[in-house]
Amino acid sequence: MGANRDEMMSLRKTFNSISLKEVMKKHVVTVYVDDPFSSVEQKMRIHEVRHLPVVDLDMRLVGIITQRDLYRIRSPRIHPDGTIFYEKDILDEYLISHTMTKNPIAMDLSASLADAIDKMGEKKCGCIPVVDERRVVCGIVTQTDVMKYIAEMIKNTLA
Repeated sequence: MGANRDEMMSLRKTFNSISLKEVMKKHVVTVYVDDPFSSVEQKMRIHEVRHLPVVDLDMRLVGIITQRDLYRIRSPRIHPDGTIFYEKDILDEYLISHTMTKNPIAMDLSASLADAIDKMGEKKCGCIPVVDERRVVCGIVTQTDVMKYIAEMIKNTLA
């Protein structure tokens, strides 16, 4: 890396001063643990997301399911016109509770962007749900959100 130690410390200090609340998406698309599995594909497609926090009836985080999980259990079909689709009945043979990652990593609102970057790198995860003290989902931060935020910081600094 071309940055010296002082520059890296400055970056670290900056990222420590940014709360996840500033970076996270507040409107989180979730799926209930007892929903039919086809709702995972439907929500990912409609909302154009790749990560769905799985919640119980009290909106507490119990798992996470990703597009990779969906692809792993069932490959999509392709129409003659090239569009991709899933067969609802076949997807509904699966259970969200058996496919999701249970007890996923989550962070609270007081966590910093630096904390999230560290955790994503350490655990190789593409997103981190943001939860309150009862583990109720109140946001989500994805790798893409982090990159967009940093890109905007750079753009504003150079402007």
